[in-house]
Amino acid sequence: MPHYPYQGDPKWLDYYSELETPRKEYAAFVSTIDDMVGEIYYHLKAIGELDNTIIVYQSDHGFSVEERAFFGGGDSGALSGAKFSMLEGGIRVPAIIRFPSVIPESESRHHWANSIDWMPTLAELTGINIPSSQKIDGKSLLPLILDPQKATPHETMFWGTGFPDDKRHAWAVRKGPWKLLGNPYDPTGKLTFTESDKLYLTNMEMDSTEVNNLADKYPERVKELNEMYESWINEIKSEIK
Repeated sequence: MPHYPYQGDPKWLDYYSELETPRKEYAAFVSTIDDMVGEIYYHLKAIGELDNTIIVYQSDHGFSVEERAFFGGGDSGALSGAKFSMLEGGIRVPAIIRFPSVIPESESRHHWANSIDWMPTLAELTGINIPSSQKIDGKSLLPLILDPQKATPHETMFWGTGFPDDKRHAWAVRKGPWKLLGNPYDPTGKLTFTESDKLYLTNMEMDSTEVNNLADKYPERVKELNEMYESWINEIKSEIK
């Protein structure tokens, strides 16, 4: 949630009734979620377990513009892309973690991380040992949560949607500030791409809106990141088989 089908509470549908569709349906569902999270929060408080509970709240991807989502309702702000896109508007999402006995309150971090990092983070927070023989891609975020001077635990990161064998599937790889997108797609229509953009290079420090393809300007970066992607996708395909 707010996943389709939108099911906003009637009181919130009425509250946002003056907004246009699909914004009003989306807003009503978001406020409905807020109510539900609030119920859990106050129940934990009532039974004395609030500060003994780790709460993580995060989106899994950008908003949808599918027909079953009334063609939108969300907003990625200055970022480009939405659900199914490897542009930042499709994969960059907010997250909140609460555990006041350990984690500082009312602080923000702007490091890049991934939802796969929550498992090792929660394991470290709760003193659960992950066997060294267990191969996982996630890395604990606890060090940078506790200290904003720490760097992100990731040097590289990969994304993909669709089937690995499909040469047309959307994918991305990032190393430091450099990000290479394969078969880029913007379902919002904010950006359009041509055949020459099948490999689309961006730099998050130069421009997080990703409006310009830097591939021609930095061909060595394209080659490096594309080879990293090929290695990653071949490893995935070998594990699937």
